[in-house]
Amino acid sequence: MKKTKIKLSILIICRNEEKYISRCLDSLLNQKKINNEYEIIVADGMSDDNTYKIVDDYSEKYRNIILFSNDKKIVPPGLNKAIKISQGEIIVRCDAHTIYDEYFLANGLKLFEEHPECECIGGPITSIGDTPFGDATAEAMSSIIGIGNAYHRKPDYEGYAEGAFWPFFKRTVFEKVGLFDEYFVRNQDDEFNYRMKQKGIKVYLSPKVKSYYHVRGNPQKLFSQYFQYGYWRIATIRKHKKTATLRHLIPAGFYLSMIATAVITFFTSLNPVAALVLPAFYLSIIVGFSIPVLIKKGFLKALYFIVAVIILHSAYAFGFIKAAIDLLFKRNIFSQKYLREFYAC
Repeated sequence: MKKTKIKLSILIICRNEEKYISRCLDSLLNQKKINNEYEIIVADGMSDDNTYKIVDDYSEKYRNIILFSNDKKIVPPGLNKAIKISQGEIIVRCDAHTIYDEYFLANGLKLFEEHPECECIGGPITSIGDTPFGDATAEAMSSIIGIGNAYHRKPDYEGYAEGAFWPFFKRTVFEKVGLFDEYFVRNQDDEFNYRMKQKGIKVYLSPKVKSYYHVRGNPQKLFSQYFQYGYWRIATIRKHKKTATLRHLIPAGFYLSMIATAVITFFTSLNPVAALVLPAFYLSIIVGFSIPVLIKKGFLKALYFIVAVIILHSAYAFGFIKAAIDLLFKRNIFSQKYLREFYAC
């Protein structure tokens, strides 16, 4: 029997996602205007919960779902294996924490037709929360005060960008750029985007390619997530011998400035009030951005918004600073086994 040609391969790399994986798969299985031209490949990172069983049950019901175990637990090896076994002309990287609009795939393919100069397309995400704090975090992640000029975080953005969230790749991208670098436990997307840019590959985003991302629901998980992002940013800089963009340097630079001012004030005759100038200025700006949240969602959400923004900035800053210090004293810090186990996907 002649093998059916597959148009799209959807890749999901996950671990311990029993809370979200069913909603994710249901949204991808119920796509409109796409026929059955796609496969869904799930790499489970040796989950400790029921994720593997849930996906296995789906794979028995739906023949286009392929499941395998990612014994290395981290994202890049799972991605690379999934890419190698995939059969689609277009490869779509998806995430278990996300629900996809019913026209997500169809509009993605249409966007390639509208922008033939691009080999990677996608859509900015709409952040959503499952808890009161998560709801406020979603507001922070969609605000310029929270994420700066990261276009893929702005729900209504349309135009060229440095990367997509979640991306559709033409298979030719991997022929030109190679696979994901398995050295990068985190920030493998940013490192891959940098290589795409070096090869002149264009990325286009449109809000027509909609997805809804479940943000971390409590302060501890949010801090851990952004601390890791900041930490592994240094690895990208180290590999490519490039300077981070201003957006990546501002959090660490600002927090170091506040710390330096406090230290100088403590050890000199400088008026102690001087140490409060930067923190007061910083907090006043965040409070100003919280006013629309206060009007729309009330005092508690506005307060959570302020906390979420501070966590986004401080976690990234301290992760960045910690990595710089580790690199200064331990040159092999990023390859240490304990880091890879701690940062399992």
